[in-house]
Amino acid sequence: MRGVMAMRAKETGGHKGLPPGRVRSEPLPRRLYGLSRVSRSYELKQRRRAQKKRVRQRAHSEHMRAERAQARAAQQAAVQARQRERQMRRQAKVAAALARQHEQEIHRQAKAARASARQQAQQARRLAKQAAVLADTQEKQERRRARQERQDEKQARRLARQARRQAKEVAQQAASGVAQPPGSARAAVSDLPRAGKPLLRLCRGRLLPPHKLVCTDIHHSKAHGPP
Repeated sequence: MRGVMAMRAKETGGHKGLPPGRVRSEPLPRRLYGLSRVSRSYELKQRRRAQKKRVRQRAHSEHMRAERAQARAAQQAAVQARQRERQMRRQAKVAAALARQHEQEIHRQAKAARASARQQAQQARRLAKQAAVLADTQEKQERRRARQERQDEKQARRLARQARRQAKEVAQQAASGVAQPPGSARAAVSDLPRAGKPLLRLCRGRLLPPHKLVCTDIHHSKAHGPP
């Protein structure tokens, strides 16, 4: 130890040469003896080493604690971020479901409104068709009633004319002195001309075509005429 210290002193002092001397090898000790007490320098050195070790361990513990705190904070931040992301996805899913439900409700209401409008239109067309058919039926009935009234009026006028003609013929026959056969209201119809009378008779009135018998006249003549 002294030689090493001398060599270091020489090196630090600027001297490059080594001090004169010789190297002598000594035999290794064969027996170890325990010391009664530790030197002060060794004790101080051990204390300093222990203190440095404690400082290093404390610094390492603080560093590891800080790293664990940072890792824990990062992990908590990641967990909170995942929770926020999950919450946002859940809210987005709920909003999408509500929007889809609202859209389906609007579509259902629009479909119901279209069905109701179509049903009302069909009902209105049905009512209009029924009203048109009823009006047409009433119009046809009115026309049929008017036609029947006109036919009845014509028939009444025709019967009145026939009655006046028969009364006139009866009066002429009564005036001429020709007697009617009993049980008959008018003379028998014959195609042959009567004796002493012309086949064609002139009158002052308007010339009309011969009357064409209808079903009512035929039934009336069958019911009230001679057999």
